Amino acid sequence: MSTTLVLSDFEVSETRGFVPDRDPLLHLPSRYKPWEDLADRIPTLLKNSSKLRQSVLELPFLDPSHLHGSPELHRATVALSTIAHAYIWCEGDAGAPKSLPRNIAVPWTRIAAQLGFPPIMTHATSALHNWKRIDPTGPLDASNLAQIHSITGTEDERWFFVATTALEVVAAPGVKAVVDAQAAASRSDDHALVESLVIMTKSLISAKEALERMYDKCRPDVFYNVLRPYLAGWKGSSVYPRGLVYEGAFDDDDEPRMFHGASAAESSLLPCFSEALGISYGTDTAHGLFLREMRSYMPSCHREFLEVVARRGNAIRDFVRSEGGDESRRAYNDAIDALVAFRSFHVQIVTSYILVQSRKSKSVGHESLVETGTGGTSIMPFLKFARERALEYKL
Repeated sequence: MSTTLVLSDFEVSETRGFVPDRDPLLHLPSRYKPWEDLADRIPTLLKNSSKLRQSVLELPFLDPSHLHGSPELHRATVALSTIAHAYIWCEGDAGAPKSLPRNIAVPWTRIAAQLGFPPIMTHATSALHNWKRIDPTGPLDASNLAQIHSITGTEDERWFFVATTALEVVAAPGVKAVVDAQAAASRSDDHALVESLVIMTKSLISAKEALERMYDKCRPDVFYNVLRPYLAGWKGSSVYPRGLVYEGAFDDDDEPRMFHGASAAESSLLPCFSEALGISYGTDTAHGLFLREMRSYMPSCHREFLEVVARRGNAIRDFVRSEGGDESRRAYNDAIDALVAFRSFHVQIVTSYILVQSRKSKSVGHESLVETGTGGTSIMPFLKFARERALEYKL
């Protein structure tokens, strides 16, 4: 087994993890300015849904073939997903249209296909690539990040997404440590393995601390009632039992498509740690199948990275069990505990931001979500399953 894995080959950064190594583009080539201009106006247009939808229908059809390279493609998906989700959900469940117009559906579908995920708002478009620095020389910290495009224009939305971006960044040392740990295990280097496992643990602790900052500026009631409805997709939705039609985007364009909405499960971060630690969520349960399905919503380069890590997946666990000493066993178990602690806090976040809010019944017009995640799942059983399954792998 090769012990060398180059992160940059998979568009993974040693310092930023799954966040792009270079800051996202602020602007597309000038021919695509109509997309950017409309995306910038979305928060204002939400006040008049008829005007918003008319503005979308009046957009010129722009050929996406002039976009080149991952930065431009991702930048385009940020603009198009902002426009599309506002168009679909601006009148709530009752006013949701049966189709997405061709001038959005076709370019969005073509661009998403190049990036390797469906034409839907994803974790990659909403968090990994939808940010800019407030102070261009300042740190990649939530306090110094703003969105490139926002749907609601609220501070709560900004914080929700930039705090998520910052979480990915602070956990980046652990992603590099995953590669180092697997390499150390393959050459039976107990000392180096322990060092890498310690970094993985510290990174997961840092990620949990970053998630705790969500409460600072994202109010649970605003998230639930104002932002969350626009993140929903059209799979597992009572509004779209058969899905949404993407006009002209597919050969059978009259057939609706079903895609999950934006979900934290689309992040490659926790799957990376789980694969490295040899944790299997299986495909014999609905929750395990959902986790596997979420990989198709990741950029293809990140999905390929996870597949490589998975092929080496038991290297760490097998070495700790068969050759490692007490120190490596403790380090391995500490990493499991840190992963479980993160998932436990995520359960607390979901309780505050979704379950408690759903019982207050304020989300008028968007009743289809209730206690399901924006990905279309029964969210609490899923999160508890992921947490308990990880705990089973302690040695």
